[in-house]
Amino acid sequence: MMRNAISLLIALIVPCLGLQAQDFHLSQYDAAPLYVNPAMTGMFNGLYRVHGHYRNQWSSVVSPFSTTAFSYDTQLEKFNVGGIVLNDRAGTGNFNVLNFVGSAAYDYTIDKDTKKNHHIAGGLQVGIIHKSVNMSKLIFPSQYTSTNSQPFDPGIPNSEIFSNTNFIIPEFNLGLLYYLANDGSKVNPFIGFAMFHLLSPNETFYENDNKLPRRFVTHTGVKINLTKDIQVTPKILIMNEGNANERTISVMGAYYLKNADAWIFAAPTYRSFKFREFGTNDAIVAAVGLKYGSFTYGFSYDINISSLSSISNGKGGFELSITYVAKKITFPKPACPRL
Repeated sequence: MMRNAISLLIALIVPCLGLQAQDFHLSQYDAAPLYVNPAMTGMFNGLYRVHGHYRNQWSSVVSPFSTTAFSYDTQLEKFNVGGIVLNDRAGTGNFNVLNFVGSAAYDYTIDKDTKKNHHIAGGLQVGIIHKSVNMSKLIFPSQYTSTNSQPFDPGIPNSEIFSNTNFIIPEFNLGLLYYLANDGSKVNPFIGFAMFHLLSPNETFYENDNKLPRRFVTHTGVKINLTKDIQVTPKILIMNEGNANERTISVMGAYYLKNADAWIFAAPTYRSFKFREFGTNDAIVAAVGLKYGSFTYGFSYDINISSLSSISNGKGGFELSITYVAKKITFPKPACPRL
């Protein structure tokens, strides 16, 4: 009984947090660079890059929260261009967020003469966000009755007045990135900053003012080439949006399989989350992957360690990602900061 009550409470509250607090997140964030920083558009060796991503979360507690992402980017002579589509469906009310942006970046080599490959890149994204909710699937206090035989009656009017059940708002994002891409160096650091929802447009299903908070992203790390076959990359992602704060710390280890001509990698990850005065350890993430030929495959699973773990039995969410990079480009470009 208590489990059902808490599950119902989560089903009611979480979609609202999704609207007023923080954007959806990806545990394999570095597999989707256009999601992290517009300046990372075109940061790869190849002709073009296609990426697909799927995340399913909290299916053991409430209706699953699912996130899907698709992106494409390519390199031109002077600029890198691309685009990303993200769709997030949350909870019982099918609260849905569809985000589509075009992305462009310019990559400047600081020291072309010395060939040390220090780079600064700037990027921007322009697009739209569409948000919608299915009111018929939401539960309201007015629909509860005092009868034991039928404590909840969905036929009772919910007494809620919504001016609309969907809306479209503009999206404008900026990003900056510094990285060293030198295969001959044992240490290749990178650091990036991005700001999303720069215009902070009004988002509401009512006729009131509710500004979408700007999301500030800082991501940094260093790829360390221990040997020709072994790489270690400690990295940190910090996201702040309104009253919400998220920190992700991970260490990715990669090993080159000579006989298979492939890289295998694993990235144990810790994530914490804070909303207003409420802070918690959110999840431990186990992530593994394979880079073979033009494809990179990733799989991760979130182990919930927050106060919800007693309800979810530690089950969080799983993610799948796949990236294809077409080879080979005719003019030189730096290596991707990730791997």
